[in-house]
Amino acid sequence: MNATATTLLERPGVKALLLIAIGATLLPLWFKVPLWVAGFSALTLLSATGLGSKLPRYLLLVMVLGATAAVVVQHRGLFTKEAGLSLIVLMASFKLLELRANRDAVLLSALTFFLLFVAMLFHRDLAVNLYLFALLPVCTAAVLAMYRVDGWRGMKRLSRESGKFLLLALPIMIVAYMFFPRLAAPLWRLPGSGVTGPTDSMTIGDVQSLVLSDELAFRVKFQGTPPPESQRYWRGTVLSDFDGLTWTVGMPQAPESFEPLGPVQRQDIQMQAHRLRWLYALDVPVEVQSPIPARRVWNYTLMTNSFVREAVNYKAESYTQFRLGAELDERSQDYHLRLPAGGNPRSRDYAAQLATRFPEPKARVRAVLTEINQDEFWYTLSVPELAEDIVDDFWFNHKRGFCEHYANAVTFILRASGIPARVVVGYQGGEWNEYGQFLTLHHRDAHAWLEYWVAGEGWLRIDPTAAISPARIDQTWLDRVATRDSEFEFSDWEAFSKQAKEAPPFLVEWWTTANRWYEANIVQFNEDTQREWLKNLGLPEMSKGQLVQVLVFTLLTLMLISAIVIMRARINADPVARTYAAYCAKLARYGVMRAPGETPYALLRRAQRKLPGERAELREFVDYYVRLRYEGIGDYAGLRQRWWKLRFRRLRAV
Repeated sequence: MNATATTLLERPGVKALLLIAIGATLLPLWFKVPLWVAGFSALTLLSATGLGSKLPRYLLLVMVLGATAAVVVQHRGLFTKEAGLSLIVLMASFKLLELRANRDAVLLSALTFFLLFVAMLFHRDLAVNLYLFALLPVCTAAVLAMYRVDGWRGMKRLSRESGKFLLLALPIMIVAYMFFPRLAAPLWRLPGSGVTGPTDSMTIGDVQSLVLSDELAFRVKFQGTPPPESQRYWRGTVLSDFDGLTWTVGMPQAPESFEPLGPVQRQDIQMQAHRLRWLYALDVPVEVQSPIPARRVWNYTLMTNSFVREAVNYKAESYTQFRLGAELDERSQDYHLRLPAGGNPRSRDYAAQLATRFPEPKARVRAVLTEINQDEFWYTLSVPELAEDIVDDFWFNHKRGFCEHYANAVTFILRASGIPARVVVGYQGGEWNEYGQFLTLHHRDAHAWLEYWVAGEGWLRIDPTAAISPARIDQTWLDRVATRDSEFEFSDWEAFSKQAKEAPPFLVEWWTTANRWYEANIVQFNEDTQREWLKNLGLPEMSKGQLVQVLVFTLLTLMLISAIVIMRARINADPVARTYAAYCAKLARYGVMRAPGETPYALLRRAQRKLPGERAELREFVDYYVRLRYEGIGDYAGLRQRWWKLRFRRLRAV
């Protein structure tokens, strides 16, 4: 080591190791912030590697204020988790611009652990969390290197020490995770801009924006044989009220009768947070068991008593073969025929002609579907802007649209022809995982279809998009890219990686299964799961106060054991401390026993009185040791040289 080194950062490799740790920790956060924030952060990291002089305080202050103002403009305020994350990344980056003194190094090393925690809050994916856990030894090694005279020299020993500390911390982490009282609410309730899934209304363009997202919606494991693909419709909410532009849930009606016509389908569903008030299940659901209070309402949708603000595991029972609402009272029939007083005159005339030509409702519906199949109707994401009479413009002019366009138009036409009808929004299909035997649905699987009512048969599901000729289906990648949000986020990077990387199917399925297990058992380890886990261990049900008592007692015990292990290993781990311990042991053989807490110079004075013939050598060794240990001046080789002078001398005691 350089004998003139006066700060921790000047020790060999310490600054480089710190910058590697902070850069690797910031990396996953860069994919969660706007591009300019990530770019600025990367530039400060690069500049910190060779920054010579400290920036003037006034310039740094101006930069901080400017960056804060830019974040406010970008996120339209400061009180969202996205804005908070941008500020955290920026403030960590600004700290890199004043990395000079020991205090800066210590603060930056602590900041790496804080950023690891933040990254784990924003990333639930198993791959990212494995990466973050892999950074723990790097961050720990950076801290240890700061307090070693030889810095990161002897990386093998440094890595061993880092691993030892993490192994000692592992039981503490596991106990804290398992016994810490779980919060009934998620960690934060700040508003965000994440994908929410189909909402309680549908305006043209809503579903289209969802299918551009590759984010996970939910996973389903069936208790028994999965339904065929043609029956994989996932009921979300039913929209019965139309104002000419938007479909909404509308007013509750009389409960509808239900008669199962086939076997029950039992599902274990693992749903992501969507900040709405319903759950999804196979069409049509009849029962639900959920940690969030939920109930089946009159139109056989699953409503929750509160917004789903965190991921939830629940069970549902559904029937894919059924008779729903076979007898509908006159009030409900009239309600599902309601249309705005004016607008879309061509569609109304067309519906009247259909009613005349096809008096029987099913024949009328078949006529509409036949026209979709045989006319120039296209299924595409590239949709022109529609005129005020959206149904007329779509049906008679453009004839290009997505599922919402078809569900909207056909429901309007059926109502205008005298057939009660309503829109259903949810998801359709899913990706089957053969390895894990479960189905995965993403937001790109969002879908809209409709139900029409026939006396004696009840509500019948039709999907107008299924009638489109395969030759007129346009779902190219260019369609999706054309309307993608320009903000660069980690979810986009994940989607790009998934398409760019051709992995063997069995590896993809295995990895998806691992993600599902991680999501269910680690990420969603909530109050109910904790209670079940304690019950399986044979422990009685405990209140939050009792859990805290058990947690504190167990943690204190583990920390005491860890402290004893660390203190015993400390001398062996540090070569400087080990040499000083050997010096003390040699003095002890001559009757100079070191007292607990005795300083090196206090021990030296007693040793010089006991060994007057070695006063100079003893003084030289202690002076060098103190400068090396407490001032960082000198190196271990110099200390070792002075120790060897004493080690092989036969000291003369008086």
